[in-house]
Amino acid sequence: MILTDDELQRLEDFLGSDACGDEALLVDEIHGLLSAVVCSPDHIPADEWMDLVFDGPPRFASLQQASDIKALLMRLHNEIVRGLNAGEEYLPLFVERVTDEGETLLDAEGWCHGFVHGMNLRMDTWMELIKGGELGRLLHPILTLAADGEGLLGEAAANCDADAYQELSDLIPTTVEAVFAYWHYGEGLGPERGELCPCGSGE
Repeated sequence: MILTDDELQRLEDFLGSDACGDEALLVDEIHGLLSAVVCSPDHIPADEWMDLVFDGPPRFASLQQASDIKALLMRLHNEIVRGLNAGEEYLPLFVERVTDEGETLLDAEGWCHGFVHGMNLRMDTWMELIKGGELGRLLHPILTLAADGEGLLGEAAANCDADAYQELSDLIPTTVEAVFAYWHYGEGLGPERGELCPCGSGE
């Protein structure tokens, strides 16, 4: 079951409190992180990725609070697992941002930053096939839009115009589905024949 707005706010309030480290992740970053964990070629225990979410051991006020917060995170994780295994359309959790022109857009960079955090937990395994191979092409939208302005493929998201940024953001659902299939249903398995590759090449 996906989290309600109130539950997401409760989770975000805790992550922004003194109970967590200064580099605790935001909710959109967590969704990206968990998506990478689910897509990972290796199993990643919950305790390992939770340390990254909280930026170290959290200081819970009570056992009940610890149970509540961890349950919210596990529900986010399990919903991603369920949806991808069921072949449902993947829906990334992006946040809204307002441009200098006053236009409201969905901001994918935080989610992408979180996905790269998740990759870093098993980066040696990811990097075996990332550069120059199909996996690198599949990950192109995420790595290009990764936060801090610079993707792993050396392309700065800051150099994208609004249309290119939107096109890359729109490719992320298909990208996650294809990367999940790549690792979990056989090496080299991407979009079905006749569908556009999520790398944006048009092939």
